[in-house]
Amino acid sequence: MGQIREDIDNLDKDILQLLKKRLNLIEQAALVKPNRNQVRDTARIDEVISLIRQEAEKLGYPADMAEAIWKNIIELSIDYEYVAYDDKG
Repeated sequence: MGQIREDIDNLDKDILQLLKKRLNLIEQAALVKPNRNQVRDTARIDEVISLIRQEAEKLGYPADMAEAIWKNIIELSIDYEYVAYDDKG
């Protein structure tokens, strides 16, 4: 059990590094958007969720679980992007 937990901990660190890279891209997006109302893009959200569901199904990962995770990631990313947009002055 100890090795499994260690492997999970290491994987969590890898996931966190990838989420940090994603957040850096979100910040870049905030810097190039000319209008604050462009931060929330419903069409793009729908596209991302659709892509995630498709990829999850290919991998044999529960699509509903993937969608729930990504919806949280997206909402937190949008919150972060609003802050980044406002900070760019």
